[in-house]
Amino acid sequence: MSVSPQLVCGPTSPPCNLTMGVVTTGAAGTSASATLTGTAPSQTLNLTVPAGEQGARGPAGPNTIDTGTATPLSGYLKGNGGAVSATVSIPQSDVTNLSTALAAKEASANKNQANGYAGLDGAGLVPAALLPSYVDDVLEYANLAGFPGTGETGKIYVDRATGKIYRWSGSVYVEISPSPGSTDSVTEGVTNLYFTEARVRGSVLTGLTAAASLVVPAATDSMLTAWCKVLKYLNSLGTAAYQAVPGNGMTKVSSGNFAAATKGTDYLAGEQNAKVVALTDAASIAVDATLGNHFRVTLAGNRTLANPTGATDGQRMVFEIIQDGTGSRTLAFGNKFVFGTTIASITLTTTASKRDMIAVVYNSSADKFYVVGFAAGF
Repeated sequence: MSVSPQLVCGPTSPPCNLTMGVVTTGAAGTSASATLTGTAPSQTLNLTVPAGEQGARGPAGPNTIDTGTATPLSGYLKGNGGAVSATVSIPQSDVTNLSTALAAKEASANKNQANGYAGLDGAGLVPAALLPSYVDDVLEYANLAGFPGTGETGKIYVDRATGKIYRWSGSVYVEISPSPGSTDSVTEGVTNLYFTEARVRGSVLTGLTAAASLVVPAATDSMLTAWCKVLKYLNSLGTAAYQAVPGNGMTKVSSGNFAAATKGTDYLAGEQNAKVVALTDAASIAVDATLGNHFRVTLAGNRTLANPTGATDGQRMVFEIIQDGTGSRTLAFGNKFVFGTTIASITLTTTASKRDMIAVVYNSSADKFYVVGFAAGF
């Protein structure tokens, strides 16, 4: 009988900690290999695996894509080993939900068009020109001076200092405040002033000139028209002591009955009016005999003394004819002037600034002005 020797167990080793390392593809036809790196019990296993041999080439695929079929595009991207290069047109109907999505979009041609859509400006706001015609904003400022230098259309600006409301016209602020309903609430301006009795009494009579003839003022006349008529009467008074209006129960005083005139009931005839009346120089010099008896004019050219109007029978008139700074002006006479044998004609002094005196007497029966005197060279 044999007895085996007794085995004695040694100390327990620590567990092995093997980590997979790098797997490398080796050349085709070589053998696989494995290596361990590191120190037990922690080691790394690295493998080298040879590549397989290349298989046979498959048949060539089509060079075009039939877009009229429902075949997925991926089915055509299989070439003969080379890259695929092609222009692909896919029907819109072949793309799921594409037609529906496109129908929900707005065409860019509809931007800012009727029944289209409004575009935004650089600030991300809808331009005021595309907004409805109502005010979209009200802006308040302490006073008009505080308004922006350039306003915006479509906005209302309020001046809190005065309560007035404005809008921007494109160049200036225009007040659009509502009517207060009564002028008592409106502050008087500088140009358009309120009508008051005091202002009427103090008004300047711009355009006041004597009326063309003696006409009694009427209740329907304006203030200016009435005063023009009054001025005509005042001018006609001349230097006479008193005078009244014809046709109102007054009696005309002739030159022979001057002493018998009664103040308030009689008026003096034109021949008693001693004031000097300035005539207007013109080609034909007009004379209103009702204005006086002494008439003066400076000749600036060759003139004609027209037949006087409004003369009374026996009225005596003196015409003072003055040469201007040039001199040598001539004077012709209207057809009612009559010359006698003593004074058959009149030749004016030719010296510049000299004056001549011509006296006439009116005869109403003959309707003529008799030239009864002429003195020259004053």
